[in-house]
Amino acid sequence: MIIIGIDLSGPSNIQDTALSVFKETANMLEYRESTSSADDRTLLKCVSRWNQDSVTVVGIDFLKSQGLDGLDNLEKVTDHLLAACAAALCAKDWAHDQAVWKNPAAPPYHPYDYAC
Repeated sequence: MIIIGIDLSGPSNIQDTALSVFKETANMLEYRESTSSADDRTLLKCVSRWNQDSVTVVGIDFLKSQGLDGLDNLEKVTDHLLAACAAALCAKDWAHDQAVWKNPAAPPYHPYDYAC
């Protein structure tokens, strides 16, 4: 399965529109490609190309729709900053017992539940 994430910034701001493509393999998402400054035609071509050979699922503006807002105020988003934001989102869900990636404790090496 192909998983595509799209962050839309509107038709007048394609500079901040981005797309990332992953392939799901054994419950892992393997990075395939990404693009930024994407207009509608670029997004459609990419989704269509990946959709030819595999089931494709597209998520749009995931972090905001999951309750993580305000990222558009950041001056520069790096991979590490995005990972930190995703970790904060996961921690919020875990705190409300809604975590999807909750792993139970497995003593002695992992004595506490954890989320990845």
